[in-house]
Amino acid sequence: MQKILPRLKFPVTQTFFNLCIFIFCFFAAVSLLARPANAQETVPPPTQTIEAKQILDKRPLFGEAPDWDANAFTVAMRFRPLGPGSDPTNGNGMLFIAGSGWFDGFRAYYDYSQGQKVHFQIGRAKEQSAVQVVSRSAPPYGILCDMVCTYDGRILRLYLNGELEGETEFTDGLSPKPSRLSIGSGSYGVGSVKMFVDRAEYWNCALDADFVKARFAAHPKEEKEKIALWNSFNFTEKLDDFDRPVQDLERLTQMVEVPYSLHETLLNRLIADGNWQKALPCLVRMSRDWMDREVPENETLPEENARISDAFTLIRAWEKVPADLAKTPEVKSIREDFLNAASKERALLKKIFDFDSQMTERTRKIEAQTVKNWETLCSRRPTQVRKFWLSPNGCDENPGTLERPFQSLKKALETAAELQEEGISSEILVLDGTYQCRETAELLRDALIPDLKAVIRVRPAEGAKPVFTFGQDLRGFQPVTDPAILERLPESARSQVRVVSLLRNGVTDFGTLGDRGYPVSDEMKPWTDLYVNGKPMQIARYPNAGEDDLQIGEVVPGPNYSDRNPDTGTFCCKDPRVAAWKWTPESDIWAYGLWQWEWASHTVPVKSFDPQTKLLTVDAKTNGRFTFHFLNVLEELDQPGEYYLDRRNGLVYLIPPKGVELAGARVDFPLSDASFLRLKNVQNLILEGLHFTCTRGTAVWMENCESVYFNHGTVSRCGIHAFVMNGGHDCGVYGSRIESVGSCGVRVAGGNRDSLEPCRHFVTNCFIRDFCRIDRSYAPAVHAKGVGIILTQNLICDSPHHAFRTEGNDLLIARNEVHSVVYDFSDQSGIDIYCDPTYRGIVINENFWHHIGSKLAICGQAGIRLDDSISGVLMRGNVFYRSSGGFFGGIQIHGGKDNLILRNLFLDCRTGLSFTPWFNGRYLDQFVDGSFNARIQPYQELGIYPFMEEVREHINRNYVLENGFVDCGTFIGRGNHRHQLCVGNRSFTPRTELSIRENGLASPQELRRWIETIPGHSLKNVGIQPCPLFPEGQEGIRHDISPNYFSE
Repeated sequence: MQKILPRLKFPVTQTFFNLCIFIFCFFAAVSLLARPANAQETVPPPTQTIEAKQILDKRPLFGEAPDWDANAFTVAMRFRPLGPGSDPTNGNGMLFIAGSGWFDGFRAYYDYSQGQKVHFQIGRAKEQSAVQVVSRSAPPYGILCDMVCTYDGRILRLYLNGELEGETEFTDGLSPKPSRLSIGSGSYGVGSVKMFVDRAEYWNCALDADFVKARFAAHPKEEKEKIALWNSFNFTEKLDDFDRPVQDLERLTQMVEVPYSLHETLLNRLIADGNWQKALPCLVRMSRDWMDREVPENETLPEENARISDAFTLIRAWEKVPADLAKTPEVKSIREDFLNAASKERALLKKIFDFDSQMTERTRKIEAQTVKNWETLCSRRPTQVRKFWLSPNGCDENPGTLERPFQSLKKALETAAELQEEGISSEILVLDGTYQCRETAELLRDALIPDLKAVIRVRPAEGAKPVFTFGQDLRGFQPVTDPAILERLPESARSQVRVVSLLRNGVTDFGTLGDRGYPVSDEMKPWTDLYVNGKPMQIARYPNAGEDDLQIGEVVPGPNYSDRNPDTGTFCCKDPRVAAWKWTPESDIWAYGLWQWEWASHTVPVKSFDPQTKLLTVDAKTNGRFTFHFLNVLEELDQPGEYYLDRRNGLVYLIPPKGVELAGARVDFPLSDASFLRLKNVQNLILEGLHFTCTRGTAVWMENCESVYFNHGTVSRCGIHAFVMNGGHDCGVYGSRIESVGSCGVRVAGGNRDSLEPCRHFVTNCFIRDFCRIDRSYAPAVHAKGVGIILTQNLICDSPHHAFRTEGNDLLIARNEVHSVVYDFSDQSGIDIYCDPTYRGIVINENFWHHIGSKLAICGQAGIRLDDSISGVLMRGNVFYRSSGGFFGGIQIHGGKDNLILRNLFLDCRTGLSFTPWFNGRYLDQFVDGSFNARIQPYQELGIYPFMEEVREHINRNYVLENGFVDCGTFIGRGNHRHQLCVGNRSFTPRTELSIRENGLASPQELRRWIETIPGHSLKNVGIQPCPLFPEGQEGIRHDISPNYFSE
C-alpha cells in the first residue's frame, strides 16, 4: 500500500490512508468469512493416485494403505458405469474399499437393487455396522462420471458430478484396518461392477465443495452434455418407459453408450406407436448385434440371463412385424437367421408361456369340478324329505315337529343322521332366537358310507335369524368397593371400574389363558375373552394399546454360554410401574412379545419378578432385540374397554367402553372350550344361514368328511379357529362372514401329495376380518395344506400377520382382495409360502393386494412372499397398491427359482419386486439334495410340472414378463435383476387424476373404481360377489383401511 500511494496525484492524509487500510481489511475479512469452514487455501496434491485407463470387473486395482491417523480423507473417481459385473453378489458392485467398510474402514458401492444409487459407508466398530450416505440420483450409464467422497472427522459427504448428493454426521471417527485402498471388486457382501475407470485419487484430508465444483468444471464438455440429457430421464434397466417423447429416446441412444435395454425400450416404443419405418431397421440391427454377441463362457449367470432376456425381446418383436414387411428378402433373411440362432431361447420362451397355460388349466379343472360338485349337491331336491324343527324353547324329548320342536342342534342332527343311513334325506328348519348351547353337536361315524345319496340340510325357517352361542350374558355389574382392590387400581380409573361375580351368573368354569402365537400356533389352546355388545374387550395391559411397548432389557445368559442358544427368559425390567405392582404367586400376569424374531410373537406366562434386582422371568427364551407388553394386570386397568379376570375369586372387573351403559348392554362370557359342531366321516351335509358365536375354542371341526358345506353363515368371537377341515374331500365354506377370531379363520388340509389327488376343499366368497386376534402371528385367514384347495373371491382384512398360508400342490388363490394385514411384523406378506421346493402348481392369479405395511421394517412386508426356495409358482394378473414395505417389493422371492411373474400391475409401491438370491450350496445341499429330495424324483417322473426336471439348474432364475409399474420407487428393490429374465415390463402413468394418492388412505371402493380406469385391468370379478348373505356383493360391505397400516 505504501508503494502505491506515492503514485497518486492528490495529497494523501493520514485519515485517507487509514480509510484505505480499513476498506482493504474489511473486504479481506468478508472474503474469508464467505468461504466454507473447511475450505482449502490451495488444493494439496493427492496423497496417492491410481491411474487406471481400463475396464474393471472382477479384478481390482490396488493402491497404498490410507492414512488412518488423519481421521479424514477424500476419494475422487472418474469412471464410466457399464453395467453389473460378473460377480452379482446381492445386486451391487464395489467402486472402492479400504478395510471392510462395515466393521471398520470405508467403501463406496453401486447398488443395482436400489435404483442404481451409490452408497458411501464408513464402518462402525461399536455397532458392528456402517453409517452411510446414499446418492439421490444414479450415475449415468456409459457416461464418464465424477464422484467425490469426503469425511472430515465429523461429516460424510457424497458428491456426484459436482453436486452434493447427501451428507450425514458421524463423530466416532475411522476404525482402521491394515489394508490397501482398492478400486473395483471387493468382498464383504458386495460384488463387482463393470466400469471404465479413468483414475482414482486419495487425499488424507477432506476437500471442500469449491474443490468439487472446480473439479467438475474441468470435466469434458461433451460428457457434461450427456449427463444433462441422461438426468432428464427416469431410466430403470429392463423397465420400458413410454412416457418420454420418442424423439428423446432416439437422441439418447444415438448420443450415449446406453444399456442395451434402452435400445429395447426404443424398439418397443416404436412398435407400440406403429412406426415400423423406424422400428424395422432398429429390429434388424439389434438382431444382428445379438447374433454377433459372444456366447458367455459356460453359460453362467448373469451373462446367460442377459442374453436370453434380450433374445426374448427380439422374438416378441419379430412376432409383431406386419406380414407384408416380413416378406421383403432382407427382412425375411435376417428374421430366419435370428430365429434359428435363438432356437434355444425360443424354446424357453414357449416353455414359460406353456407353464402359464398348463398351471392355469390344471387348477381351472380342479376349480370347475369343485364348483360342480358343490352346486350339484346344494341344488339337489330329493323327492322324499323328512322335516324337523328346532326352537330355543323346544325340548329334545319332543318329536321335532313344528308344534313340538327339538331344542338342540345335536338332537336334530342325530335324528337326521339315522334316517340318512336308511337313504332318507332330511331338512332341519331352525326357528328364530338365541340358542344357548351347553354341549357340542357331534356326528362321529366310524367310516364313510359308500354311494350315500341322502342329504341333510340345516337352514333357518322363513324369516328367522337364529344364533347359537356358548356365551353367558353377565348381569349385576357394580362399582368396586373392596378397599384392597381400590388401592391397586389406578386412581384415575377407580370410579369407572365395575365388577361382577361370575358365580352369581351361574358360571363355574372361569376358563384359562394359554400360551399363544409362534411356535404353538398349531396347538389348540383355548382362550377366554369378554365381549360387550358383540365386540371383544381388551384384557388389561401395560403399556396400553397405541403406546410403545417396553424394550426387553439386558438378558441374563444361560448356564452354558457355549450352547447354541444361551438366551434365557430372564432379563432386566427397570420400569417403576412394574415394580409397584402387587407380585404374588397368584398374580396370573402374562407377557406378549417378539422374544427372538421380528416375524413371530408369543404370549407366555410371567414366571417371576424380583423388585430388588428388577429381574423379570418369562416362559420364553429371548435375545433382547425387540419389545413386549404385559397382560392381565389389575394395576393397569385404566382404559375404556379394558377388563381384568380374577380367576381365583371368580370376578370380572371392567371399564365400560365409551358411550356404553352396562345396564342396557349384553356382556358375553364364553362358557366352554367346546365346538358348536364336531363332524367325522360325515357326508352330504349342507348348513345354510347359521350363526355360531362366542366360544373359547373352535366353532366347527370336520375330520375326513365328504361334501359338507357351510353356506351364507356367520362365525364370530372364537378363542381359536372358526373352521377346521382335516382330510376328506369336497368340503367348503361359501358366502359367509368370519370375524373376531383368536387364531385362523379356516384351517383346511386334504389331498394326497404322493399321488397328487386333489381334495377339492374350498373357501370362496367369504368376508374374513379381525382374525389372528389372540395368536397375533402364524394364524392366517386361511391356512391351506395339501392338494387341490381352492381359495377364491374372498375379502380379507385387518390382521397383524399374513392373510394366507399355503403348503402343498395345485392350490388356487385367485380373485381375492386382501388389505390391512402384516401391520405388526417384518419379514412377512399377504400370502406366505415357505421352505419346500416341491410345492408346485400353486397359482396366485388376479388378486388385489393393498395397504400392506408395518413400522417394523427390519426386512419388510410384501403382497406375495415366496420364502426359502419356493419355486414354480405362477403369479399372474395381480394388482398391488402400497403393498411394499422395508426392503421388500410387492412380490418378494427368497431363494426360489422358476417362478413366473406375469402381467401384474404395481401401483405406488415403494419397490415393485425384490429378490434375495441364494448360493448354490445352500439351495442344493439343504433343500434339493437334503430335506426334500425324496419327493423330487417322483414329481419329475410324473412330468406334470414344467421346470421340475431343471430343479438343480440356474439357481435364482425367475421370469418377470410384461408387468406394469406406476409410481413405484424402484423396479427391483433388492437382488440383481440379472438373476431374473425380465422382458416386456413397462413403467407408465395412467390417464386419470391420481387424487386419491395424496394420502394413500382412500376407501377401498374408491380405490377399486380408480383402478378400473387403467386400461387392461379390472377388479369386477375380484372379491365378494352377490349372494344371500351379501346381496350387493362387496359394494355393500364396509371394510375401511385399518389405522394400524403404516406407509413409509
